[in-house]
Amino acid sequence: MKSETTPEASTRGCKQLITTQYGTFYTPNYPDKYPRYSRCQYIVEKYSPDACEVKLTVHAFEVTRMTFTNCSEDYLEIQDGDKRYRICGDLPHGTKKFVSFPTDSNQLIFNFRSTFHQKKGFEIRVKQLPFSCRRGVTTTLATTRAPANCSRTLSGRQDDLRFPDGVDSTADRCTYTIRRSESRACLLQLDFSTFDVTESADCAQQYLMLPDGQKLCGVLGGNRKFIQFPPNEDEMVITSSGSNNSFNIHVSQLPGPCDVTSTSNFTERMHQHQCDQMFQSPSFVITSPGYPNYFGPNFRCTYTIFRPDPSICSLELDFEEFNLGKHNPASCDHGAYLELSGKNRLCHDIEGKMIVHASEFQDPIIFEFVSDSLTSGKGFRIEVKHVPNTCPGYGSHLPKTLPRCYQEVSFYSGYFSPSPMVASCELLVRRADPSVCMVRLQVTARNFLSVPCSYNYIELPDGIRMCISVTERRLAEFEEGYNFMILNYVNWHNPEFNLLVEQMPNSCRMQRSDLYTSMNRKWSWKIMPR
Repeated sequence: MKSETTPEASTRGCKQLITTQYGTFYTPNYPDKYPRYSRCQYIVEKYSPDACEVKLTVHAFEVTRMTFTNCSEDYLEIQDGDKRYRICGDLPHGTKKFVSFPTDSNQLIFNFRSTFHQKKGFEIRVKQLPFSCRRGVTTTLATTRAPANCSRTLSGRQDDLRFPDGVDSTADRCTYTIRRSESRACLLQLDFSTFDVTESADCAQQYLMLPDGQKLCGVLGGNRKFIQFPPNEDEMVITSSGSNNSFNIHVSQLPGPCDVTSTSNFTERMHQHQCDQMFQSPSFVITSPGYPNYFGPNFRCTYTIFRPDPSICSLELDFEEFNLGKHNPASCDHGAYLELSGKNRLCHDIEGKMIVHASEFQDPIIFEFVSDSLTSGKGFRIEVKHVPNTCPGYGSHLPKTLPRCYQEVSFYSGYFSPSPMVASCELLVRRADPSVCMVRLQVTARNFLSVPCSYNYIELPDGIRMCISVTERRLAEFEEGYNFMILNYVNWHNPEFNLLVEQMPNSCRMQRSDLYTSMNRKWSWKIMPR
């Protein structure tokens, strides 16, 4: 008797496992077409206990999407916490998605399925985000116990503050007395390897209190702070409140001026003029102070860039690494930032390339890096190239595959103004406050733009394309659980326009009632159906 082989019986299986911070997964045969009837499983295993979120960056994504099937045939199934959803079709290069590990598992599982269709498939890059866990507070009907306290004394030049440390893990309050290790030790350096303390208004409930009375809470891993020993005293006290805290802080006692008046600006004076750089060559690299090590506090570095060619009005920035520490709130008004020409500040993690424009009369071009007394990060390494023939009156030789840009808006009213020299641009809108769920977009231009819509458009988060050549208004909605949206601009015919962005307060479909906390711990609110 002759047996029949069904398509399901001949399914091709594949499995990939990622256990490190960085990784990549592909469809079978990528970049060639994936096989029919594929069944693939991609597993991301938590590489560190403090990594609870994962960033997925699409390098390429082409999966067959049939009309009216809602990704029921070929699809990639994404796991985000305890939820799952499917994606299919085409996604632009650079599209980013953020997902979380389930609360009871150290693995994220993604499933790919194909039927009788075949397309190029996908390449997705994975980055596990350290210090991304949000410690929850649980209450049980346990037997009431008296509050437990703990105390420790540190007197070495190098030491650590840890909680829990296996001994004091149930303590409600801990006191850490730090004694001067030697007479010339006048400055205390605190490096926050990890720091996760449940956030509350003014850090009133659970906190770490420094000797100057400042209370710290929230997620501050990767930061650095300097504290001066009080005059005529050989010890200082740091206290913590709350049994659900988690932190690991490396303490270093540093020599320095012990006079209060001189020490107040000691670190600022020490770094103020030691990191300035000047460039005149066609290509060069700028780095943060001390890179690849963490940058310190109170830096103000000026990067002076002279144009080697009068036809140059654009710089191409390739961000090999850009990490200036956690910013909460999300704006770049405080903390560490890199300010480009035109007062454009960068402070959030950036990957890829950006085109920066300058006036033909601006020479030199000035970039400035600033860090405060608390925020610290890995810093940055940026490869910079001058782009010739980009000033008015000079012919452009830029290939369409080269120039890209990134712009960001985080206010209630703002605008994007992509240069006509870029082929694509990632436009990021950050939610101004928790009541904003809708954004009104409008294209404006001095002259009517007679360019084809199929090649000059802005793609909204739901996949709808907004035509550049038509002055129209569109509404875009923030995806549930996200405090930002990404608009992808595609340009083939170099139109000049502005995209006005108006965030609409009180535009959510639900009123606030049950307590929720945003992903970046900036807001807390409640949700109640109308």
